[in-house]
Amino acid sequence: MKKLFFIIACLLIHISAVFAQEIKIMAWNIFMVPPMIFKSCQTERAFLIADYIRSINPDVLVLEETFMKSTRSIIKDSLQHIFPYQSTITKKGFFKTNSGVWILSKFPIGKQAFLTYKNKTGSDIFAKKGATFIELEIQQKKIQIIGTHAQSLNKNKSVRDKQFQQLKSNMCDVYFSDSVPQFIVGDLNCDYYDTAEYNSMIKKLETLPVVFAGEKHSWNGLENDLANKFSEHTLETLDYILLRNQHHLYAEIVSTDILKPKNNDCFCKYKFQYLSDHHPLISTIRLK
Repeated sequence: MKKLFFIIACLLIHISAVFAQEIKIMAWNIFMVPPMIFKSCQTERAFLIADYIRSINPDVLVLEETFMKSTRSIIKDSLQHIFPYQSTITKKGFFKTNSGVWILSKFPIGKQAFLTYKNKTGSDIFAKKGATFIELEIQQKKIQIIGTHAQSLNKNKSVRDKQFQQLKSNMCDVYFSDSVPQFIVGDLNCDYYDTAEYNSMIKKLETLPVVFAGEKHSWNGLENDLANKFSEHTLETLDYILLRNQHHLYAEIVSTDILKPKNNDCFCKYKFQYLSDHHPLISTIRLK
């Protein structure tokens, strides 16, 4: 009898593995801020970024700071055959850019929605910062992706906290479904190594904790030439791919790697090597 139970258990494990499906989600703040603000060789970087994404070949791509139409066009044209489905870009506002959040997918996009954060401060007030929601159908299974870019800078924790509250109440919970895994993805500007704020964030958003592999930091203001030139000279991990903790029975984040896209040779007249001021993340997701 014990032998029979063992055989049945092995068979069930095998069947579960067969029907489980793995996809890859990539998140990247690509720093496409207009050159009137920062001259960072945006056009050259857009081509290099598209090439790098193609080499990684994710199934879903969540980009932030895609403020420039010209560089979005370069990336779209380069990747259209890989990602035929793309989220709508939010409209600009009065003296404001769009949200900068753009989601590209190999799978058809069903539902789609957008939320604008009520609380913003500093330079963030000049963007329609918020979150983009999409629902995807992947071989008869559904997943939800919420791409977002939260308030910048360590000193603005209180504003960021209010944004997380709004995100949870007005988007995450509104579209929540018991059996549809929901992922919160993007530049959350909460440092993983600031234990208090990190724990507060995952508690507020009700997500599982994250474990990173690869590079130690997604923001390296000491080594990354773009980050060092234009912003904070700090070492932080600000970017996330998070799974709502209620959905652990339906999906699992197998691994999350912080990548390091860097050219061996300098490019453009400013002789940069890094493709963006942030390093991208790639997560392997197992759908159960």
